[in-house]
Amino acid sequence: MLAGLGTLGLLAVSRQTVTVDPAARRITITESGHLRRRERVIGFEEVDRVAGDLGVVPPRA
Repeated sequence: MLAGLGTLGLLAVSRQTVTVDPAARRITITESGHLRRRERVIGFEEVDRVAGDLGVVPPRA
């Protein structure tokens, strides 16, 4: 049973990448996991407000 839970935990892990393209006026959100990859594109005109920490996360070494 623990092995099954561990496998499910590994498969559920995903990484989100947010890319802002000011020239094209769009935001792309890419979610990558072990089994799938999903991409959403949001136009600047669709953004109502921005809240939270807008700090830049340094890339991993």
